[in-house]
Amino acid sequence: MSTAHTNAQAATGMAGSTTQRVVRIVWPAFLGAGLMEMLVFAFVNPSDLHWGQGLLGIEPAGVYTVAFFAFWAVTAASSGLTVLLVQPFCNDTANVGAGTVDAAISGKANGQ
Repeated sequence: MSTAHTNAQAATGMAGSTTQRVVRIVWPAFLGAGLMEMLVFAFVNPSDLHWGQGLLGIEPAGVYTVAFFAFWAVTAASSGLTVLLVQPFCNDTANVGAGTVDAAISGKANGQ
């Protein structure tokens, strides 16, 4: 098996199935949202939140839930954007031949 074929398989393996891609985005976003939830609500009391002139009027558990899903959406969007921006680079590594990813970055693929 040629080195170019092996590198192409490695680059394709990095992409994975759609389910794996979604999990690679959603799982770190879930962990980030949990961390953000702990940090924010260590300093903010949800029963003291105001909307306009009055109190928000939602139970603290509801505020925690809405905030968690908002944090999760923002961190998932960030992770998804990262995957989207890295994708063209992963496709380029299939054409490197015997070079490594570091060689592709430095322009020294195939001993050049």
